[in-house]
Amino acid sequence: MMMNKKHYFLRIYHKLKLNLLFKNLMDMNSVAVQLSDVVYYTTGNLILDSKLITNVCSECKLLSTIIADHSSGIIVSLGVLLFIGFSGTDDYRDFIDNLKIIPTKFKSIYSDKFLCNVHTGFYEEYSSIKYKILNILWTLLTRNNKFTSLIFFGHSSGAVSASMLNLDLSYIPQIQVSNPYLLTFGMPRWITCDPSKERSWSNFIRFIYNGDPVTAIPHGYKYTHFGNAIYITNKCILTNNSITSINFFNHRLNNYKKCLSEAR
Repeated sequence: MMMNKKHYFLRIYHKLKLNLLFKNLMDMNSVAVQLSDVVYYTTGNLILDSKLITNVCSECKLLSTIIADHSSGIIVSLGVLLFIGFSGTDDYRDFIDNLKIIPTKFKSIYSDKFLCNVHTGFYEEYSSIKYKILNILWTLLTRNNKFTSLIFFGHSSGAVSASMLNLDLSYIPQIQVSNPYLLTFGMPRWITCDPSKERSWSNFIRFIYNGDPVTAIPHGYKYTHFGNAIYITNKCILTNNSITSINFFNHRLNNYKKCLSEAR
């Protein structure tokens, strides 16, 4: 009972700390969506200009840029917060990966336990980068760890990679962060089961802009979504009510950036 009370007060403390950190800066969603745009600049083996990070927030610090064959990512610190994000579909190879919709088995590299069937193309994108990014996170989070919360983020297929990484980390006993967040923007369907039945994903938020068709595909193979869905109207109003109109151009990250920056 005492341990439960301790964890409860620790959680309250961390939430208060997060609120204070963003009070005079911008909210977590705004930072994550803007960094989702920055991470696209890492594709093509480009050296990421740190000014792109500080333009998002002056206190943000680029810790690492990760480049792989089918994906790229960044790790950024903001005080006691650690942001980990991935780029989405950016070239013809990514587009080909998106078409590989037949499910494949997803297994954590740290556990033999079968998890779920997932979209093959998205899994290949994540697999191309996961060892690099997990090695970096292992070093950051097991040596003098000062971070109280991890924020995983991404747009489109990058949102899927962020989700898969969060899933992988949940099976590593040496890395336990009490306050993880998963913030995704325009994420497609990619999984055939609900992993939240095995662990809490209460801090997982899927942002869906008005009429973004990518969030409703692929069809078939029992692909689904999980987590808390927040819909964004074309007037940048956040709502829990789904929006049925479809517009391909509404998948653009700029729509999410504009509205989530205004809504902070």
